[in-house]
Amino acid sequence: MKYEEYFRKLARRCRVLSKTAVDPELVDQMRLWAVDFADEADKVERRAVERDRYPVASYFPAQK
Repeated sequence: MKYEEYFRKLARRCRVLSKTAVDPELVDQMRLWAVDFADEADKVERRAVERDRYPVASYFPAQK
């Protein structure tokens, strides 16, 4: 499973749990985690796009 899909799945799960939870603190925590996981998925996706856009850069480390 791709990391992006994994984080999106976790975000979705947290959103569902935030809607079914009774404890207000738990609802807030699930919402925060949902946002955090969605942000992480976005980061992973952006890195993948950059890697695909500039494949040569990943082969040659920066030289001093």
